[in-house]
Amino acid sequence: MNYIRKSLLTLIFSSLIFIASGQKNADSLFKPHAYLYFSGYVPEITTSIRFDSKTAHIGTVVSLENSLNFDENPKLWRADGYIRAGKRSAFALTFLSINRNRSWTLERDLKFRDTTFTTGANAKMYFNTNYWGLSYRYSIFSKPTWSAGLSFGLRILTVKTGITAESKLFGSYSSNSQLVVPAALVGFHGAAYLWKRLQFRYTWEFLRLNVEGIKIYVFDNNFALEYFILKNVGLGASYSEVSYRINEIPFSEEFSGQIEYTVSGFSLFLAARF
Repeated sequence: MNYIRKSLLTLIFSSLIFIASGQKNADSLFKPHAYLYFSGYVPEITTSIRFDSKTAHIGTVVSLENSLNFDENPKLWRADGYIRAGKRSAFALTFLSINRNRSWTLERDLKFRDTTFTTGANAKMYFNTNYWGLSYRYSIFSKPTWSAGLSFGLRILTVKTGITAESKLFGSYSSNSQLVVPAALVGFHGAAYLWKRLQFRYTWEFLRLNVEGIKIYVFDNNFALEYFILKNVGLGASYSEVSYRINEIPFSEEFSGQIEYTVSGFSLFLAARF
């Protein structure tokens, strides 16, 4: 998402906060201790990997969706939770799991880590991720119908990827890598009742860091609109984006590299509040 879109969404959020500040519905005064959200969606995923030899040249950039025809729009589910810890404090949790694989016959040479798989080889590759999130939210503004403040989050992205190839000339070969990427994010959050039982929520968290030559960029945002059909049960729609870029990753003693990974899209969800 570019900065123009981010600025526009922030402006929309500020406008909604202003509108909500005038709402006086009794339902909007209901202050649940916890929210649970279960989402189903078909996001757009973009993934690229590069393995660089520390003694030779920069490796080939492989786009899983464009080069290897990985499914860029898989059907997924996501779970989120929100627990109020006081008038101004709350904790938010997120979990998202994505497992993808692809089998094909190579139509051109493919370099993966220290091995080049030649044209005609039968190959299978997988790229599995789990995304865990925990955020502490402090509301600088805490009104009966709206709140807004700062967010401090911890994210853990686990990546498991590997490839297996077989050819008559070179026999079989397999290689795999595992990666755990923890990140501490800072950002903003807000929520507002726009009308009776209609709530708007927003979070925007980010990280840009350079640690011992490893460059990490993480961006996580979510916009949601939910309507509670019953007092404790509702339906909603949201747009979310999670984006990672990690440069100079030490995959092993011989290899470093880069991963770019983005999951974004609209979703529908079931909401419950207690």
